[in-house]
Amino acid sequence: MTAKAFRFAAQGTPQDGTQWLATARRAEELGYATLLMPDGLQLLSPLPALALAAGATTTLRVGTFVLASPLRAPRLAAWDAHSLAVLTGGRFELGIGTGRPEAAEESVRLLGQPQTTGAQRLALAEQTIDELRALDGERHTPVLMAVAGPKARAVAAAKAGHGLGCRARAPWPGAGYRQGRPSSRPKPRRDGWPGGRGRAAPRERCAG
Repeated sequence: MTAKAFRFAAQGTPQDGTQWLATARRAEELGYATLLMPDGLQLLSPLPALALAAGATTTLRVGTFVLASPLRAPRLAAWDAHSLAVLTGGRFELGIGTGRPEAAEESVRLLGQPQTTGAQRLALAEQTIDELRALDGERHTPVLMAVAGPKARAVAAAKAGHGLGCRARAPWPGAGYRQGRPSSRPKPRRDGWPGGRGRAAPRERCAG
């Protein structure tokens, strides 16, 4: 068995530039490997926020946890992900999934996107990964895919089987997080999962 280093990630959302840059620098100072940000129209956009965080640090990786596929056209999401990977020197990790039901509703109501089924949203996530790999060429942007159910697991397995950078793994051990500041160490919750208070246990995920 090949030994791999165990990494910790902090997850948060920016309230303003000063707070967000301080969060990124503090996460790097405390030794976290990655700063993750969720997606949703109620939040600031994660991609420019993560670019700002990467620019304020030197070794900290940044990633989406996770992009909601109905909020962006696959080529656009892949273009932004590829651009971030290039501009950060390979420190960006794309997390993508089908999104919560409210994300699909908001994509129609607020963004004018067509209404989609669960299967169509899964296809959008799959297409985003394919578009990213086409843009990457020899570059390899790490991809994490949030999956739940046999169809999504089949997509993740297919990507892993074709060498597209997606491999089955346990859920990401997120760091304890409160009010935009990473804690000094990851804090396990009562249900046994690391992460923020009150958050549901993560779904199965695939990453590469």
